[in-house]
Amino acid sequence: MESLRPQGRLTDHIGLGVVSARFNRDLLEEVLNRSGRREKRVRRLPAHVMI
Repeated sequence: MESLRPQGRLTDHIGLGVVSARFNRDLLEEVLNRSGRREKRVRRLPAHVMI
């Protein structure tokens, strides 16, 4: 039986604007912190804005 798992990254299947509109900033910050996906450099737009 063939697997029904989606191929590729989440952003290939859903817009990040949908994610940021659905989930609050505190939750997004928590996910970024736990996943280790915080920005590596200080930039004009922080990671939570880029989602």
